[in-house]
Amino acid sequence: MRFGDVDWGLEWRRVQSGRLKPFDPEYWDGRASDFLLKQPTPYEQEFLQMADLQPGEQVLDVGCGSGTFSIPLASAGHEVVAMDVSSGMLDKLRTLIDRDALSNIRIVQGGWDDDWPGLGILPKSVDVAIASRSLLTLDLVGAIEKLNATARRRVCVTLGTESFPFIDVRVVQAIGREHHVTGDYLCALNCLYQLGIKAELRLIGQPRRDVYVSRESAWESISHRCDGLTAKEAKRLHRFLDEHLIAWEYEQDGQTHTGVAKDYIRDMRWAFISWSTEPTEPNVRVYKADSRCVASKH
Repeated sequence: MRFGDVDWGLEWRRVQSGRLKPFDPEYWDGRASDFLLKQPTPYEQEFLQMADLQPGEQVLDVGCGSGTFSIPLASAGHEVVAMDVSSGMLDKLRTLIDRDALSNIRIVQGGWDDDWPGLGILPKSVDVAIASRSLLTLDLVGAIEKLNATARRRVCVTLGTESFPFIDVRVVQAIGREHHVTGDYLCALNCLYQLGIKAELRLIGQPRRDVYVSRESAWESISHRCDGLTAKEAKRLHRFLDEHLIAWEYEQDGQTHTGVAKDYIRDMRWAFISWSTEPTEPNVRVYKADSRCVASKH
């Protein structure tokens, strides 16, 4: 099969079809307590640097979660539309908005499959649209079209470079399952290419330690991602958590709390993919006539 014969939108749907749980609002509602309010990480700092926002630009943050980007963007003076399917995540975002007395964030509960104009997200209503680690949809082409329709200047998204980013390879191996490398970002790049979009790719490294408010929360979060756990796999997962969870202090709302964390750091890499939504002029070279040039026949 030739490259041009592959329907990359369909291939994306095939790869994502086994990951239905992370698309559900209830999944993220259950994880909201583990989204600890903390200082920006190197990942977030690099993302914002690469996004290259201009002062005063309006931003749509799709899959905003508890405000990882919405809060610093609003604090920097940007008008932000913060969108997420999870009411639990948005409740945490409201807590931060009240804490920082921010008035320039508009919250929208919705996702990729919703009618964006019906939610008040109108065509060309923001300058830049971002989707950090949140392209959780079966319809990648539809998601790209919505981002393009909404952003006047630029779109920035991040995707995992190896496997589904919310899956810990060590956990998969510990319960006895085979780990599959999917390369989501390559599928997305090819889909963009077929749509005629010239995208730019850069990489962001993110050493990550998974932190949870309690062991029970860790179990709920991790087991929920391992769809269809058998009794034997569940037993192996309990043993893994017993061996690898340690007490961990974290800062939240200016206070120190004690939760749990994995005793190792995952070395993750994210693909930062961006493209312009501005109309471009055709690449035409104009030549000035020279009266000294005379056509001749030979």
